[in-house]
Amino acid sequence: MKTKLSAWVSTTIGLAVAGIALLGVTSSADAALRIQAMTTNGTPGSVDVTDGNTGDNSPVGGSTTPDGQILLGNIGAPVTVGDFKVYLSTTSSNRMLGSGPLALLESTSFFVANSTSSSRSFDLMITDTDYTFPGPPPLSMTSTASGLFAPNNPLNPGLTGFPVGNPNNAQGAAVIVDTYFNPSNTEFATDIQGMHLVFGPVLTTPLSTSYGGAPTDTVTPGLAPGGSGKYSLTIKVSVTVPGGYSLDSRGNSIQVQAVPEPATLMSMAIGLPLLGLGAWARRRRQSS
Repeated sequence: MKTKLSAWVSTTIGLAVAGIALLGVTSSADAALRIQAMTTNGTPGSVDVTDGNTGDNSPVGGSTTPDGQILLGNIGAPVTVGDFKVYLSTTSSNRMLGSGPLALLESTSFFVANSTSSSRSFDLMITDTDYTFPGPPPLSMTSTASGLFAPNNPLNPGLTGFPVGNPNNAQGAAVIVDTYFNPSNTEFATDIQGMHLVFGPVLTTPLSTSYGGAPTDTVTPGLAPGGSGKYSLTIKVSVTVPGGYSLDSRGNSIQVQAVPEPATLMSMAIGLPLLGLGAWARRRRQSS
């Protein structure tokens, strides 16, 4: 038993180390995780950051080496985009691993504060290219989104001096989240749409200013890369933040998985009952 456990632990650690090592190698000189944010009203402003380039504060590769992650801003040094301050925006992609059971593009956190007393809007775009796994097609794409609007918190050192919105009235708060699978393997392309989530605009005093979660999961089946065998993924988030409010976008993601072939599904349907019957027979022998 100890030998098997030791072998399992060694194998698991080896795979983890191999995965970490792969994060330091790009799968293509042209492939790039990229994030763009731009205001759509109020003071004009924009930011455009590519993994491993200027503006990327990720702890591994930073602004010199692509590592499959972009960290935009922090509490002590937020990024200014028009009338917004962006804190701790974390975007990641597993494309650089080169293989695996699923492809992933996600924004695990995006905290943005409206520094004015008036409603302001912006668009956030996230993209990565040159995904080659999983496979073979057909593939399915699952998209999720969630977040929370709340008044600016003056106790947060990054929000000192910001106006504080009415906690009982988030009028105008709105979010639209769109996800795309792109067999054209082009940055920010919108070939095949997955999720189209619309929250708001809030017209009256809200019962809740949060959105998303499991009910917003959208599955898009029957997908396949283009002729190059590669594809790209894109997430677009369009947001209106009331004056004196912040948005904590907790998770916007795309997962792409291979769809089991009918023969595989049939084998599973036949095999699972047999496994259950075998387990029942063993328990019966042990008890007799």
